Parts: sequence; C-alpha cells; structure tokens
Amino acid sequence: KTKTVIIDNSLSRRTLDEDAKAVEIIAYMQSLYEMGVKYTEITTDVFLRLPPGHDFSKTILRVTCEDDLYYVNSFNFAYVVLPANLTQFAARITKPVISEIYLRGSNPFTVTKMFKRSFDLSNVSMIRYVDNFDDNKETMKKLVKGLQEKFIWPVDICPLNKKSAGVSAAISAVFAHADCVT
Repeated sequence: KTKTVIIDNSLSRRTLDEDAKAVEIIAYMQSLYEMGVKYTEITTDVFLRLPPGHDFSKTILRVTCEDDLYYVNSFNFAYVVLPANLTQFAARITKPVISEIYLRGSNPFTVTKMFKRSFDLSNVSMIRYVDNFDDNKETMKKLVKGLQEKFIWPVDICPLNKKSAGVSAAISAVFAHADCVT
C-alpha cells in the first residue's frame, strides 16, 4: 500500500495578519514540507501575497468563489479544492480537482452517491470528506476501505477538531490507509 499523503490547510483556514510578508509565508510553507507535508493549501488572498515566479507545484489553491477561477488555470498548482457548493465549476478547471464534501454527520456513502448523480465529476481527482470523525481505528478503517472499494476516487479524510479528536482521527485515517489526510 502506498504512503498516505499529508496536506496542510492552515493557510486556507484562517486570515493572515495583514503584515505577513511573502518571505514569511514561504518559510512557513517550507517548514511544513520539511516536516513531511506533501502539499500546502492556500486561498487567493495568500496566493496574491506570493511572488509571481513562486513555484506552486506543491500548492493547492482553494476556490472560495467564481472569481478565483481567474487564477486556477494560469499557475502550476498541484490541485484545486472545490467545496461541494462550487462543484459546478469543475469543468472549467484544467488542474486536478479535489472535491470537498462536508458530511455534517451524514452517511458518506449516501452523500457521495447523491453527489455523483448531481454533478459531472469527470474532472475530479479526489474526494475530501470533512467531518467530526470518530477516532476509533476500526471504524475509520471500515469507512476508508468502504469508500475506496465503492467509488473510483482516492479518499482524503479531513477531520475537524470539534470533539478534540481531530489528531486522533487523522492518525486513525493514516493507519486505515486513507490516500490522503488533511
């Protein structure tokens, strides 16, 4: 089995201090890579602070609105994250797409089937499942294995930390051989 890929999305989840400089952002990203993170996920406000010649090959751009599509195909992003509510834009993106589904406690199999029926997912390279996952290793193993067997997309598990179990759930996802953990 291949190694689980780790994505850090801290630069796409909070607002940067307006004084944050490009050199500081790049140093932060570099430190994440040195710790084993394969990709860093950013939003356009972070992207616009980086120099035009920056290498984005280990960077994932998180689309937050239709205007973000202007940048998506013009730079060498590794992936583009599209939240489920923006999936209708997937066909306009030439980069690999990670489609993000917030489960909110729903059954991931049912949600994925509905999602598959509702959208053209031919451009989707991976599906990210976001939820307050149970940190039980056996439960996570059944979930990941079931998703990998039932659907064609690699599985990205993105545990929230609402139950103070986000790190435990992420570790359980690694042991369950999730394709990716965010």
